[in-house]
Amino acid sequence: MKRAILGVLILFQLAWTWTLSLYIRFGAAHPLIYIPQMQKDIEYLGAWLYIVDIIVFFALFFIIRPAYLKYVETQKDASLHEPLDNKTDN
Repeated sequence: MKRAILGVLILFQLAWTWTLSLYIRFGAAHPLIYIPQMQKDIEYLGAWLYIVDIIVFFALFFIIRPAYLKYVETQKDASLHEPLDNKTDN
């Protein structure tokens, strides 16, 4: 599995775990009912959320960005850099 995809899947899993915990606590309800509880969770976690944000941004910068740049480099057309006298279709 590619590192960029793995990073996105980990972030998705973290978000889904939090959403699932809200569903377990309140059941299937209108999304506006979850907002006060989400705010309480954020207030409860406080400074730890800043640490989680820093970890996520480092993950995006050091894992996903290099993988994306490597992907972009491999997509360049190599035939543009061939010398013109290297033709084999005589």
